[in-house]
Amino acid sequence: MNDLDVMKRAKMYLDQLSQGIDPITGSSLSREDPLGGERLKKCFAYTAGVLERVIRNGGVVSGGHSGPAPFALTPEEKAAVVLFPEPVNISTLVRSLNEASAAVTEGRMKKLSYQPLLRWLLSQGYLKDQEGAAGKKNRLITALGAQLGLRREERTNQQGIAYSIILYSHAAQQLLLDRLEEILAED
Repeated sequence: MNDLDVMKRAKMYLDQLSQGIDPITGSSLSREDPLGGERLKKCFAYTAGVLERVIRNGGVVSGGHSGPAPFALTPEEKAAVVLFPEPVNISTLVRSLNEASAAVTEGRMKKLSYQPLLRWLLSQGYLKDQEGAAGKKNRLITALGAQLGLRREERTNQQGIAYSIILYSHAAQQLLLDRLEEILAED
């Protein structure tokens, strides 16, 4: 087994641990199990995301790079993210995530955009795309998305043109924050 295969196996173990599953037995870890705690599960998810980036780079750990680093939050920054009690649009949530990162504020890290979050919501079945009139894509909320608290709101811009926007409940915001490392690793 070469180094890249070992990294892939380690990532698979970390992914399972981040979901509260013992990678050896396949059984669920209880909250009382030292490896089943929420803080460690988040740590496993973050580490799996870092390892995924190394795997995508052919197993090479990049020593230096030019330009800002990819978006990430430290555990302390993540804990300080302000989520909104009322439903907000995805741009408002992303702005809050970016504001929580000192590295983004200092220009050492790229800003997060909303696209990775939307791609993840689509891949998980909370949203779906449907082709509409004239080939225009319509983004729809699925039953699973509605259960999470996603809702569509109709608005009118200053020119009187109607448009719709998807709003994200506090629960939806929390889910995206909790899964941020996984989302960024998939992107």
